[in-house]
Amino acid sequence: MKRAVYLSVVMTSCCCMGLMGCQNEAAPKDAMAKVNGRYIYRPQVEARYRMEVGTGTPGNAVDNGDALRLQVLLQLIQEEVLQQEAERMHVAATPEEVGEQFDDLRADFSKEEFDAQLQQLKTIGLGLDDLKRQIRQERSQEKLYNMVINSKIRVTDADVAHYYAMHKDAFNQTEPGYHLAEIVVKPDNRGKATWLLSQLEQGADFGRLAASFSDDEQSKKNQGDMGVVLESQLEAATGDAEAIKRLKAGGFTGVLAHSATDALTHEAKSEKPDAYVIYRLIERSPAGQRDLSDPQVQQSILVELRQERAQVLGNAYWEMLRTRAKVENYFAKSLVERAQH
Repeated sequence: MKRAVYLSVVMTSCCCMGLMGCQNEAAPKDAMAKVNGRYIYRPQVEARYRMEVGTGTPGNAVDNGDALRLQVLLQLIQEEVLQQEAERMHVAATPEEVGEQFDDLRADFSKEEFDAQLQQLKTIGLGLDDLKRQIRQERSQEKLYNMVINSKIRVTDADVAHYYAMHKDAFNQTEPGYHLAEIVVKPDNRGKATWLLSQLEQGADFGRLAASFSDDEQSKKNQGDMGVVLESQLEAATGDAEAIKRLKAGGFTGVLAHSATDALTHEAKSEKPDAYVIYRLIERSPAGQRDLSDPQVQQSILVELRQERAQVLGNAYWEMLRTRAKVENYFAKSLVERAQH
């Protein structure tokens, strides 16, 4: 899957793999944790930390940024545990898979844009090898969860019918609604949004583009599908209700500048957009009780049940891995020791 925004994602989630260490050896000076013999080093934590707070930001004045560093380290520990489990289960991404995804990523940028993104990575201490390691790690985790979680989830027709019976009122639509899909682009990349619009105008599939290029993770995961937005909520949800209302089923808007609105006044909080968005109208839905025979109702229940079960199973799986892993958190230990003196 191509991801035109992968570099910006990596800058918030990249971590380097540590080296295997002997159980009885002294920890290296810059090691902040050890997971089953593999070290997580301070430069990894600091790179992620700088992306969280921004360069030049000193961090929390009370704890000097230690709270966020601890949070970052815990996330890196979780990622390391999952990577090792993917390797143990023989589903870690192969060099060929990493190379293919890297080539797809690079193809989404001009050479100048790609070099500029790499330069941004260097400013926080990350390079091309770190990017490829992150591609490998993310792909490995995806394969691991598909094997041990997603492939195990079963939702029957009886499950769907039971859910509908228990939540029937939720499908009683009190006013006209608009079943929408969206592609979201970060506010600093209008050129990308314009390119995506040109692809749609040439007949590209909206869901495929959303899954590949949307900068919003939920939108990417759902192939852009937002579900049904009631008419009274349309302005707050899209920022341009009139543009949506003018659409025919299957049509899409131009590139719209979306700004977050105040929950009480519904006025834009800032003159600058927080995203550029292209919306597609899948269909209009009239007010009234929506029956279980409606394919959209069935699909929405199916998605909801799968997500709920994946969340529960994923949490249980992580808890199992966490308790089984041998983790030494040197940074956490140092914080406790510092507080005792």
